[in-house]
Amino acid sequence: MPIVDVTLIGEAPAGPELAAGLAQAIGQALGAAEATVWVTLHRLAAGDYAENGPLPEPLPVFVRVLAHGDDSPARAAKAVAIAAAVASRLGLPVERVHVLFEHDAGGRVYFGGKAGGA
Repeated sequence: MPIVDVTLIGEAPAGPELAAGLAQAIGQALGAAEATVWVTLHRLAAGDYAENGPLPEPLPVFVRVLAHGDDSPARAAKAVAIAAAVASRLGLPVERVHVLFEHDAGGRVYFGGKAGGA
């Protein structure tokens, strides 16, 4: 069960269905079964983001993924699929979606206080 945090920076699409749409898009991109991809959506003001140079347009989206172990080629393929799904859903160029994988979640996630696989 991947747990995915999506951070939108600056002016970004709004709406009550955005998180659900991202969850569906990411789940499809990963070929995940229903109810196995969990997404939280965060918004960051443009003034709270900087790069060491002029800010690009559009501003990036960061996608942080916590999941149970994959080897590097599998992670790379998932990153491409996730970036494409998020970019499509948000109407952004895929180059503006940055995917970060957390360390293997095995033995680190407890659902309701019980060990579970992320």
